[in-house]
Amino acid sequence: MNENISNWAKQEVERMNFKDKRLEKRCAILLEALGKKSEASIPRACQSKAATKAAYRFFDNNRIATDEIRKGFFDATANRIKEHKVVLILSDSTNIVYSSHKSLKGIGVLRNFKAKGLNKHSALVVTPDEQPLGLLYQKIWGRTPESYGKRFLRSKLPIEQKESFCWLESLSQASKKIPPETRGVFIGDRGADIYELFLEKRAPNIDLLVRSSFNRRLKNTSKNLFETLLDLPVAGTMNVDVGRGPNTPKRLAKCSIAFSQIELNNKSNTLNTAVLSVIHIKEKNIQNVTNPIEWRLFTTISITSLDEATQCVRWYASRWIIERYHFTLKSGCKIQDLQLEEAYRIERAIILYSIIAWRIMFITYASRTDPTSLCSKILNTSEWQALHCFINKSKHLPKTPPTTKETVYMLAKLGGFLGRKSDKDPGLKVIWIGLSRLNDITEAYEIFREKRCG
Repeated sequence: MNENISNWAKQEVERMNFKDKRLEKRCAILLEALGKKSEASIPRACQSKAATKAAYRFFDNNRIATDEIRKGFFDATANRIKEHKVVLILSDSTNIVYSSHKSLKGIGVLRNFKAKGLNKHSALVVTPDEQPLGLLYQKIWGRTPESYGKRFLRSKLPIEQKESFCWLESLSQASKKIPPETRGVFIGDRGADIYELFLEKRAPNIDLLVRSSFNRRLKNTSKNLFETLLDLPVAGTMNVDVGRGPNTPKRLAKCSIAFSQIELNNKSNTLNTAVLSVIHIKEKNIQNVTNPIEWRLFTTISITSLDEATQCVRWYASRWIIERYHFTLKSGCKIQDLQLEEAYRIERAIILYSIIAWRIMFITYASRTDPTSLCSKILNTSEWQALHCFINKSKHLPKTPPTTKETVYMLAKLGGFLGRKSDKDPGLKVIWIGLSRLNDITEAYEIFREKRCG
């Protein structure tokens, strides 16, 4: 493979099972080009007519197995997991809207017949300190017009024939990639409150942590779940960080916490009893709070102490990271602006952008989770040198490379981050803007360096 291709692109592509080495090389070149200018259109990112034409040929090539591209990313993620004792598997769905792309073929319907697009379900793996490691599952599909509006019929189908089966599939496929010596906690929001999910066979090192949506029936009692939780004694209190919403400021919510062991019965009594722990978290002092916290969490972890319950709550609170991942895909990688003419081409592009979105997040969070590591963890030599010289307005390089945190802060400044004392750590948006600018700065740096050396 071309030596000029960055190591990060090589590492993600080398596990993709291409039958032709030329396709492997093309994929790495394309991945790096799109990664350098994630917000740009494909022609702008490729920067030449020949490279753009090669990109379109790649997305249209019938010799490429789409699942093999995806599997390569999953395998690279699994390799990163080996370094960690505990990982969180964050599973969630999102819609990708293409209503304005009138000529796009093979697309599905979303919330109504006018809304056209694709559904995507992913399993993002993060460490307990919220460092993203990559994906272990991804499914992209279009809902057929014939199936729209027939939700009442789908309720009578076996779980394998429902769209919600992607939650079970996500658990199963992700679990296969978690090494036995690593503990994996599969986390889902209220969409994952599926009775069959609680009964799904799991490896001994995999547990569930799911937010309740339904007031389910309990075994050996006339009370349902919600009423039973209200009778539980409060075990203690904890603080939960609540992120800023569209109309609400960020806040620190003081919550009461209670827990118990329960046995669930499904509505039709046709499935086995599900034995779970349940944790009830309820915000106190809710005056002037628009959406106070009240979480009811199911888990296969046996909760016997306040510390264990608190840990589960903190793990569940990390679920918002997959929403940031979808934000990065849509806003940082502009996947809803893709102008490819067939849905299968769009899907291949989304897979590559899924890798790029993970890398943007990896760089952003690395400054928080591993601030003292060397910057080679996130940028190559030419990139960090060009960045240092540009930010410091100097042609002199430091004796030792900067740390990851120092590098991320310099990168964020390219994206408009001011770095004032009152500012928090830089966010995703300034990083993807900074990466896009860094590409041009690095190219100029390498040209002038060659001239000086020549």
